[in-house]
Amino acid sequence: MAEKRLQFAIANLGSVSDVLLSTPLLESLRQTNPSCRITYIVARSSAEALDYSPFVNELIIWPDDSRSPGNGLRLVRQLARKHFDGAFALISNTYVNAAFRLSRSRIHTAAPSRGVHRARSFLDVAKDLGPTRPETIRLHYTVTPTEQREASMMLERWNIDPSRQTVIGVHPGTGPTLIDKRRWSVQSFRDVIHHIAAKPNHKVVIFGGTAERDTAAVLTEKPLSNVVDLTSCLNFREFVAVLAQCHLLVHNASAPMYLANAVGVPVLAIMGHQDGTVWGPLSPRDRVVRRELPCSPCAPEFPCDRAFECLRNLAPSEVIAELDAMLPAARVISGSVDTRRNP
Repeated sequence: MAEKRLQFAIANLGSVSDVLLSTPLLESLRQTNPSCRITYIVARSSAEALDYSPFVNELIIWPDDSRSPGNGLRLVRQLARKHFDGAFALISNTYVNAAFRLSRSRIHTAAPSRGVHRARSFLDVAKDLGPTRPETIRLHYTVTPTEQREASMMLERWNIDPSRQTVIGVHPGTGPTLIDKRRWSVQSFRDVIHHIAAKPNHKVVIFGGTAERDTAAVLTEKPLSNVVDLTSCLNFREFVAVLAQCHLLVHNASAPMYLANAVGVPVLAIMGHQDGTVWGPLSPRDRVVRRELPCSPCAPEFPCDRAFECLRNLAPSEVIAELDAMLPAARVISGSVDTRRNP
């Protein structure tokens, strides 16, 4: 008799960061049960992070909250007809939880622990199933061969050759919330960019979305021949494909940091209020720069009575010192882009 093919469901309606931080769980389930079928329920805004994933068999995009609840009920009925051997509620909602209960699936709920990295918390959701745990926790994102070629052609048009030049990505933005607690100053980023641009055979690529247009205008007010501003020029997947060809990323701590981790690009992360043990980058090649204060780290909802010293008093020279220490290794380590496709 043929061995039963296990079926797992993962509900994660969180941000791109949360989706990326769940990929070690996907890897673990796949390594332990190579023939299993994995259904991933994801928010529309985060779905592209799982495109072409070798771990996901079925991707269900949950409707936006602003849409008719009828769509949500339709998906509840769809899920209720399935019986999953394990249903992992990482970040879900009442509809998804109801669907799992109706399907009579065994539900495993994420319970983040203080001082435990978010990726490890997600891995621990399945620990009672005895899955293989990766020796090294690594995030995953698939850049297709076509995307790689198109990114190479884009860089060539901007006279950037990663095989002959050191290419540093700089992303000065973050998500739209808690900006004062999460974003280093534009002027400080400008100092770092000018420091890199002064180095021979170095290129700087500035990344960002439409929300960073004003920031980019400040960063590029003094044109430099070896600085390319791609703010609001790339869609999500184009951004990651170009990022994957950089040698290093300098960034505030948010989703691009994890995307860099997932495509093998070292990160110099600038952190403010966040707890680095929970939210920091995961590669041993990464570095974190932060100003430790008696109140650090603090919870996002806490008001700051110290004028955001953890970020505003972080001098460019401190970031530049860490950057210069990372550059020799970054020049010889290229991104380990994952080009596998769905099973």
